[in-house]
Amino acid sequence: MTKDITTTTETLPAAPADQTFQLLQQAVQAGTSPEALEKLVALQERILDRNAQAEFTSAMSEFQARCPAVAKRHSVKDRGGRVMYHYAPLEDIVDQIRALMAELGLSFSFSSDSTDRGINVVCTIRHRAGHCEQSSAFIPTTKGMNTNSAQDMVISLTYGKRQTLISALGITTADQDTDGVTQTIAPITDEQVADLTALSIEVGADTARFLKYLGVSTMEEIPARDYGRAVAALEAKRAKS
Repeated sequence: MTKDITTTTETLPAAPADQTFQLLQQAVQAGTSPEALEKLVALQERILDRNAQAEFTSAMSEFQARCPAVAKRHSVKDRGGRVMYHYAPLEDIVDQIRALMAELGLSFSFSSDSTDRGINVVCTIRHRAGHCEQSSAFIPTTKGMNTNSAQDMVISLTYGKRQTLISALGITTADQDTDGVTQTIAPITDEQVADLTALSIEVGADTARFLKYLGVSTMEEIPARDYGRAVAALEAKRAKS
């Protein structure tokens, strides 16, 4: 799985927009040539962009300084009822950051496009001054247990939104204090999820049977300790094909 944050940077000094506009007015009144005016307009646009980026950077810096670690309020259990790990679903993340983002003039939106292999999700973070930055991730679509293709797509889309929002904002998540009652089991990483998903598609594995063999319901639930066993099972499937 890839996550790429796209940013735009300039090296121009910041300047008040109204000051630049006044210079343009003076240039027009002085009979400046169209070519020179065109360059002045381009300069004004670059300065406005630079100012907007500076405001965005300042807002993001304050957001990351003030935003606490998002609590992981939900848990994933194995078939025996043992808690494997905690996580923060998308709705919990949004609920915990929405007010601070609004206060700082930040907002987010998502866009996506799907292929026969999966879905590409893009999260765009905008500031009221106009600057925006993006984080994107390609999420392979896998066949879940007792779900249809439309539901599988929604699951992948939701997961992609969660991951790109976390990446774009630099959010950290924290486990709730369990007072030693339960011991969580570390799951495989996002990259390992993507690798196993791609490998299962490549070898034509039955996803439901594969997950049942590992004692989990989704790829994300596979314990890190079972990653090697999962890869070996898929390679064995390839050898039999």
